[in-house]
Amino acid sequence: MTAWSRKYTVVSNRWLLNVKNKIAQHILTILFFTAVLYALSGYLYLYATDRHKSAVDWNDDHADTGYIIQWKGMKFNTKYHAYDPFILQEHALDVLEYKESPPDDTENYWFPQNVQIDTKKNELQLVMRRYGPKWEGQPVWSCAEAVLEENLYYGKYSVTVISYGSQASDGQPEDPDPWGSLFDDQNTVLGIFTYDKNPDWDGENTFREIDIIEIFGKVHSASEQIGNAQFVVQPYYGTPENYSRITLPKPERNLLTFEMDWKKDSIDYYVRDGNKVVARYSYTNTDYIPEPSKTMRLHINVWVFGGPWDAKPKRVGITDIKIERY
Repeated sequence: MTAWSRKYTVVSNRWLLNVKNKIAQHILTILFFTAVLYALSGYLYLYATDRHKSAVDWNDDHADTGYIIQWKGMKFNTKYHAYDPFILQEHALDVLEYKESPPDDTENYWFPQNVQIDTKKNELQLVMRRYGPKWEGQPVWSCAEAVLEENLYYGKYSVTVISYGSQASDGQPEDPDPWGSLFDDQNTVLGIFTYDKNPDWDGENTFREIDIIEIFGKVHSASEQIGNAQFVVQPYYGTPENYSRITLPKPERNLLTFEMDWKKDSIDYYVRDGNKVVARYSYTNTDYIPEPSKTMRLHINVWVFGGPWDAKPKRVGITDIKIERY
């Protein structure tokens, strides 16, 4: 190899090394800025989410458990109304700032944190309470729903409920009671019912809804049947034989148990005040009695038409749930 060849080879190797170094530096620079942009976008997202969370308070509870809470060996979904938290927070702020319609057609905000477990009383509690600024001059109310994460089948179902605010004794000093009574408020609804949001049944009752009980306070119009509650096998409209209006007394011990005996060809309803049956109804139209499914669930919720009649928050405690499958 000549001296010129050796010199050319050395120069070429240095040039290639410089090119490789520059390429490596460019790659490192790109990776660095990519990491910075990724971290910055994550920070901005968290900032926005935290800002909205502090303002709208959607996800300050139950998020770490996927909105599943456990009580007496049962699992409950507290976020069945599966709004995307970030998008909904944006929308909710717009609602409150610009007085648009809330995201639910019943004008309810469904907050997961409105479902709680009172460990002292061993109750699953659902609350409906006033939330934030006003919408069209009226307070905005937040509501609650707990959905039992278990497959349903024919059988006996019973749910025992305590309605705070129904008795004068609720307001004793050791348990101050600002709650209004479900039995006196015509705008507030307590629902205990089955529902299937992914129906695959071609029967008349598309969503497999059986209302074990609906408590709605006083009647809404003179044309309706008397009563403050009802048993229903959906659909409700156009099929008056599918529901029975009842009048529930304020419970003597502030506890009522709502029962359903669900069979393929019949549904029997009962309401018990202690050991005393205060209401009952038998239903036998098999065109509307739903079949079980893997996506059918037991729901318990408290919600409101616009706002409570007495302008008071509501609190319901579930003290027991029993299921006996056939």
